[in-house]
Amino acid sequence: MTIMASAIVAAIAAAWTAGFGARRGFPLVPASGRLGCIDGLRGYLALAVLAHHFAIWVDVSRFGAEWTQPPNDILEGFGRDGVALFFATTGLVFYPRILAGFLKADWVRIYIGRLFRILPMTIASIMLVLLFIVVNGRAVAGPSLSALLVWISGYDKPPLLGFEESYRVNAGVLWSIWYEWVFYLLILPVLAVGTNVAEAIGLRRLHGLVAGGFLMVALALQHTYGVGRLSVFLPMFAVGMLAYELRGWEAIRRILAHPAMTPVALGALGARLALGSAVPGYVAVGLDGLFFACVACGNSLFGALMTKGARVLGECSFSIYLMHGLVLATFFITGARMAAMIDLDLLPLAMIPLAIVLAAVTMATFLWIERPMIHVGGKVGAWWSGRRGALTIAEREVAP
Repeated sequence: MTIMASAIVAAIAAAWTAGFGARRGFPLVPASGRLGCIDGLRGYLALAVLAHHFAIWVDVSRFGAEWTQPPNDILEGFGRDGVALFFATTGLVFYPRILAGFLKADWVRIYIGRLFRILPMTIASIMLVLLFIVVNGRAVAGPSLSALLVWISGYDKPPLLGFEESYRVNAGVLWSIWYEWVFYLLILPVLAVGTNVAEAIGLRRLHGLVAGGFLMVALALQHTYGVGRLSVFLPMFAVGMLAYELRGWEAIRRILAHPAMTPVALGALGARLALGSAVPGYVAVGLDGLFFACVACGNSLFGALMTKGARVLGECSFSIYLMHGLVLATFFITGARMAAMIDLDLLPLAMIPLAIVLAAVTMATFLWIERPMIHVGGKVGAWWSGRRGALTIAEREVAP
């Protein structure tokens, strides 16, 4: 079985496991309390990144390849577009903050909420990486506080405990955290100021002005500086913002949410994956954007994104993203002998039990680490701001 076929079966198996968790009492936020069908999408995006890194591990373990992108365009796209659509989710969720303007936003509360939402699970995952290195006898030096801080920020991935390939233990996923912080600390407040400027000159009623302007700037940077990570992913924040605008046009929202648009949405995503780097950046953004806008407007992809299993995976998506590398490393490093005994043609099937284990583990990390820290962050933010109240959608969401 190919890796792509195994990835589909693995996603179904993970959703079944998550659905079992829901039937056993895993807490779910009502679907009506979130934006479109984004919750049901996020878990599958994280599982797509799992398939991407599984393909890399197969090449590394069986053919001695370097840790780099898979040669298959679609498998490469599982990682690239999985993360890109997470960034679009960030733009979607935080766009109301931008529309409110800089002066009306409670910035301290926003950043306290982000710290408690992102850092606890990030730190926990890094501690598990350290434990993995020690248990597997790969530690050749003592701990370095500076290296740990760099990992936590996501800025880089220096060796931990002297293990040069320590980034493989978590599949090097923390780089996207750095881009999230760039959005929260720089892009978000700057665009909020842009809203205030638009109001001051009488342009507030022009829907999507700030988001559209940001998209043009991001695409111009992409055209100027090529396909570096920042230039590739920066426009996706704007895609999420524009998807929010489309939700506000009821006629458009109904069209994009209609089941008849599901083949169009899936076709756009499939074309993006199949074409890979063969298309210009603005076309790639458009294809990803069309798919994302449909989901954000409520298109459930024939109900697949509304199942309890999909929604549980969505709640656990941050843990899935951070923990899948450890699950893969356990299989390919700790269990290297067992993995080597599996015929190459059958090796992709290993992704199925790994996805089941990952779903089970991340339900636990969500309940024991993420969820409690979200509520602590909400309480600390409310105390700091002198306000009380339930968590907002933006404070509940995460887009790694």
